[in-house]
Amino acid sequence: MESNTHPVSANPFQQPYLASNDNRSIVGIDCPVCHQRNRAIPLKSVPANQAVRIFIDKDLKMRTLGNTNIPYGDPSALSEDMRSDSPLTFWRCESCDLVFQRNFDDWDDRQLYRQVYNAAYVKILPQVSTELPQYRSRFLHKLFRDSIQSLKVLICESRIGTLAEELGYSGVKAESYRLFDPSFRAKGLGSYDLICAFSMMERMPDPVKMLKNLIALCNTQAAILVTRYPFNHHNEKEHVLLSPRNGFFRIYSEKSLNLIFKSLQMNFIHLTPTMTLLYRKLPAYAEFLKEAKISEEAIMNDESNDSFNGAENADVARKNALHETDNFSGNHASPSQVEVHTERISIRDTRYGKTAYNHYDSLVGMALENYGEYLTGDQELLRQLIRPNWTVFEVAANIGVHCMMMAPMLGQGGHIHAFEPYEESYKLLGTNLLLNNIDNVSTYQEALGAFPGVTRLAVTNPDKPGSMAAKGWSQQYSGSEVSLATLDALEPPQCHFMHICAPECEPAVLQGGQKTLTRFSPALLVNCVSRRDFISIFSLLTELGYRLYWHIQPFYLEDNFFGNSENVFGNAGAAKILALHSNKDQNVGLTKIRSQNDWIA
Repeated sequence: MESNTHPVSANPFQQPYLASNDNRSIVGIDCPVCHQRNRAIPLKSVPANQAVRIFIDKDLKMRTLGNTNIPYGDPSALSEDMRSDSPLTFWRCESCDLVFQRNFDDWDDRQLYRQVYNAAYVKILPQVSTELPQYRSRFLHKLFRDSIQSLKVLICESRIGTLAEELGYSGVKAESYRLFDPSFRAKGLGSYDLICAFSMMERMPDPVKMLKNLIALCNTQAAILVTRYPFNHHNEKEHVLLSPRNGFFRIYSEKSLNLIFKSLQMNFIHLTPTMTLLYRKLPAYAEFLKEAKISEEAIMNDESNDSFNGAENADVARKNALHETDNFSGNHASPSQVEVHTERISIRDTRYGKTAYNHYDSLVGMALENYGEYLTGDQELLRQLIRPNWTVFEVAANIGVHCMMMAPMLGQGGHIHAFEPYEESYKLLGTNLLLNNIDNVSTYQEALGAFPGVTRLAVTNPDKPGSMAAKGWSQQYSGSEVSLATLDALEPPQCHFMHICAPECEPAVLQGGQKTLTRFSPALLVNCVSRRDFISIFSLLTELGYRLYWHIQPFYLEDNFFGNSENVFGNAGAAKILALHSNKDQNVGLTKIRSQNDWIA
């Protein structure tokens, strides 16, 4: 007879399976929801790299019929650990009908982000970034009608969901909260009117923790819309998937959900068998749902209830949106071949991989368009400096060229924290990480400076020629406001290297990170565009014990990736300062800066 305790391994793919076909001979384990002792019995063994059909009875009790393995769409995209055939045990509580497993209980957000919700996730469930966001956006418009336009909405997403972006196309004030990204922070604590967590309950090893976090983000009259895996419990042929690699860790019965919601002291309305509205005080925009009997299918088919008047505008915006690049074929093309080309966005093979860029951009975009590379001299220098497993900060990451340079050098043990406040560049940054399956980079749409608060961006028009990289941030600008943080306030646990390319903002970024620089003495590569900035950078860094070197390079190299002999940049180039702390100095073959008089002009 088995013990009533189920050992939890740090590596779930080494977890033992209780191999027995006679559940009566096995003493069960405790249920994590109803907490009934010894009431959960083994239900199914699921291979780590496959999905298994689990059929549903009419009474909502799960029964173990069918052992049909559903292969992944792209097994080659899976990490080595996830290709394991080691079985994972799922359990069913005989008291509340919860189906669950304990193998991932001790995984933190970083492990889930890297192993499950990584860049390969979109290849396994491509609908997460395409069909589902469009469908759910339309559903929310139809359900809440005109009220949705006045609400501040938070969308809980795993990694590559784009529902917040989809809602934004139709004028809804929506933000994304990436639950599994350990470096992502939701903004606006306690200020959201509606929070949506579509199919997130089954994707959370600890859904109670998730719900507590979401409740803290609600204002005094807000609601949380929660859905679970959609199945029709009246149809015996319906099935759900048990698939840890796809992020399906649990299956909930209504009883198990009720117990969770009551434990959080939340009122709730089950709108459909798969959809629940949670609230403390029912907001006015949801009052009609208290007595309503709704059907998701009926709502979606009711043309008289289509308040989504912005659909045509959203469709137009979506054509230019970056998630449309998910349709890109991925077949190898010659360096000069444009594989995706919309009105302003192109994707080409470059020195760094598949790269999306705005071809109206007169600096980074022009360089990639003509030469398939940008500041390749930086890449050669970075190879001398960067070591595997380092933690890197990339300030003003633009579209991610330097992230794509550094990510392979760091390996899976290293990580890049990339900050980019400009929306167009930020979207392209995320697109390029997805296109190249880069999962050791976290992105932040905010600026860094000397003091925390807010700042303003320059006014840019991505549909007209101009440089998208030659802009920093300042209260003197008249563009949109953006959050301003300091490196020191982030309190990074480690920092080995920083690359800062925020024109005229570099001194402020360094000023706001002096404690971090003193603590870790990271190597620095700092853009420098004026004598005034040079003097500030020199003074600050030499006082902190750094030795400085000029790193100067032209925008055009004859030996470029495309082999293009036409020089469209003339004599223009970039001037950067390499700063190495005196206790970590090395020979890099660059000209040493000895005084404030060594300005290159």
